[in-house]
Amino acid sequence: MNNENDNYDTSWYEVRADDEKVAAFAPISRDGLEKAFKLVDVTCLDLYRDKVLTIVAFRPHHANPTKMVEQVIFETHPTVWEDEPEKFYRVNFDLQCL
Repeated sequence: MNNENDNYDTSWYEVRADDEKVAAFAPISRDGLEKAFKLVDVTCLDLYRDKVLTIVAFRPHHANPTKMVEQVIFETHPTVWEDEPEKFYRVNFDLQCL
């Protein structure tokens, strides 16, 4: 008996910040994935600025439904500068149209 409620309870997307779960969206669907990506987009530059953000899908294993399978869908790493990037790339030059 496989209905929509079974899928809702057993498959979901998880958003993690430095391997710590910060949100979950169920069931696995286009809408759930869009919500997970929107959360990453909104928080990557402020709340979770210096953290690795990961979206992970959880599904039951096809041969053993009591075992969950994790699949990394998306991962982003923060850019960390030792010095200000302007110090390295501040170059003045004139552009001319040919």
